[in-house]
Amino acid sequence: MRTRAFCMSVVVALCAGAVQAQQSAAAPVQPMPNELYLSASKGDKVALQRLTALAESGDALAQFHLGEVYDALLTNTGDTFGVPKDAAQAAAWYGKAAEQGNAADAVSSLWIHAIRDDKAALQQLIRLANKGNGQSQFWLSQMYLEGEGVAADPVQSANWLRKAADQGLAEAERFLGGRYEAGLGVPQDTPQALRWYRKAAQQGDSAAQTQLGDWYDIGWGMRKDPAEAAIWYRRAAEQGDRRAQKILAGMYYDGDGVRKDAVQAMAWLKKAADQDDSEAQVNLGSMMNERSVTMLRKDGVYVVPVLINNTITLDFIVDSGAADVSIPADVFTKLIRAGTLTESDFIGTGTYTLADGSTTSSPSFHIRSLKIEGIVLQNVVGSVASAKGSLLLGQSFLGRFKSWSIDNDKHILVLQ
Repeated sequence: MRTRAFCMSVVVALCAGAVQAQQSAAAPVQPMPNELYLSASKGDKVALQRLTALAESGDALAQFHLGEVYDALLTNTGDTFGVPKDAAQAAAWYGKAAEQGNAADAVSSLWIHAIRDDKAALQQLIRLANKGNGQSQFWLSQMYLEGEGVAADPVQSANWLRKAADQGLAEAERFLGGRYEAGLGVPQDTPQALRWYRKAAQQGDSAAQTQLGDWYDIGWGMRKDPAEAAIWYRRAAEQGDRRAQKILAGMYYDGDGVRKDAVQAMAWLKKAADQDDSEAQVNLGSMMNERSVTMLRKDGVYVVPVLINNTITLDFIVDSGAADVSIPADVFTKLIRAGTLTESDFIGTGTYTLADGSTTSSPSFHIRSLKIEGIVLQNVVGSVASAKGSLLLGQSFLGRFKSWSIDNDKHILVLQ
């Protein structure tokens, strides 16, 4: 009996669910506030009535759109919607929308009206700010700073800005950091400025992250720390901040705070250039035609690591006085034994003038590839020096570039 009763209850439940599904399928889909607003803008009176009813029921988006209906700043609003323009009504509905959660759009609309001396909008903005609306507090602070819609008052501006920052509004935290840095409306206070910049940066505000990177890069109010600066620049750059992308590219190019990496430098510079940054575009063009190679100090001279035929890396001295890439006889023998040089690579015998003016004959050969930090040249002429000779990066390599130079301050070989 229990089994039968259970089965009957399941059947009843399924039947009830089917009836509900049919009723739900038959229920008309209610238009969204956006759709009602669009229809009302085309003169649909019924849509306007339904939009008003939704707004009166507490729908934040409908309240915002109803504010737009009465908005005196919209062109031909009264003619389009068939209602008189009414700034007070617009401000009231924007205020209701802001209270219900449509803060950003509604408050910015109130702010636009308030800076044009719309008293109703200003009153709504102040009311919302006093009730703790962070967006309203932020825009009021800007109005008092610029003297738009209210008398300019830097102290009052800073007070409203602090209220917004205390609520965790990242943009307000960054702006408050700027006020403390400049001493505008508040005493100049570098530690406070740093505190607020950091709070905004930790929330993901890219402008604050770039600003914090600047402080670490310069050592303003703290110990100079290029590595920490690079961390903050990278966070901002990853969010698309063009200035951070350009600075980070320069840090990779110079090896400042990060490992020197020309590929990374070009990649970040390209991101800024792709955003139509003219400076980045010019620098990218120059960088594509110019590469820098870090020189290492070894046995009292500077050398550059060179990968020969993708097999062995050796440290060469940059020597513009040498005609070819010169390799000592013992190293040359090792290359042959390793199979990186074969009979087909030999060219013949060349005559070379030494530094003391004397001449000597030496076998010459083709080095299939020379690679220096991503720069690859193929079929470079090399020559064999005495066993006591040095590895020299001569003109058969240097002469393949438009120009080359040595930066003694940064210890780099610049190739263009």
